[in-house]
Amino acid sequence: MAHLESGDLVGKILLQWTRYIHAHFASKRCGPEDVPVQENHWSRGGDIEGMENDRFRDPLSAADLDILKNRTFADNTEKKVSWAVNLFKKWWSQRVSKPGCDMRIMWGDLNNVKQISKGNLAFSLCAFISEVKKKDGTEFPGTTLYQIIVCIQFFLQKHGIDWKILDDTDFVCLCFTLDNVMKQRVKTGLGLKKSVQVISVMDEEHMWEQGVLGDSNPDQL
Repeated sequence: MAHLESGDLVGKILLQWTRYIHAHFASKRCGPEDVPVQENHWSRGGDIEGMENDRFRDPLSAADLDILKNRTFADNTEKKVSWAVNLFKKWWSQRVSKPGCDMRIMWGDLNNVKQISKGNLAFSLCAFISEVKKKDGTEFPGTTLYQIIVCIQFFLQKHGIDWKILDDTDFVCLCFTLDNVMKQRVKTGLGLKKSVQVISVMDEEHMWEQGVLGDSNPDQL
C-alpha cells in the first residue's frame, strides 16, 4: 500500500512539473511581429536589383563583337601588320603588271592567302625585300625589312596559317636573302646609329680660337 502511495506521489510531482514548464514557456512565447529581422542583402531586394543592373555593361552590337573576336594583337601591332601587308600588296600589284613576271610571284598574292603555297610565298617575299623601297626612293634599313617579314607572319597567323617563315625549312631561301640584304645595308651604313665623338680640351680651345664655338650667334652655341 505504501509502495502505491509513493508511486502516486511521484506521478503527481511529474505532472505538476510538466504543467509548470508548459506555463512558463507559454508566458514567454513571442509572436511573429516580436521576432527581430536581421539586416542582410537578401532583405534589400530593390538594392540588389540596382547593383545587378550596374554590374554588367550595355549589350554590344554584333559588329562590336566581331571586332573583339577578330582582334588578335594590340592596336599598335595591328597597325604595323596592316602597313606591312599593304606595302607588300602594292609591290605585288606593280610587279605582276610588268612583263616577264615569274609565275611564282603571280601566285604569291596575299589577297588569296588561303590558296597560297609555301614555295610561291617564299619566292615572292625574297623578291619583295630585295626590291621594296620607301616612297622617296631610298632603301629601308635591314631591321625594318626584318620587322616587315615578322608582321607578314603575324598576318598569316591571324588567318589561321601557322607558318614559321623565319624558321621553316621551306622558307630557307627567304632567310638567306634577308640575311644578305641586311648585311648589304649595314655595309653602306644604313640603319647604323652614329657614335658620339668626344671633343678633347685642346680641340675645344682650337674651335674657340677659330670661331667655330662662341656666344655671338646661335650657330656658334
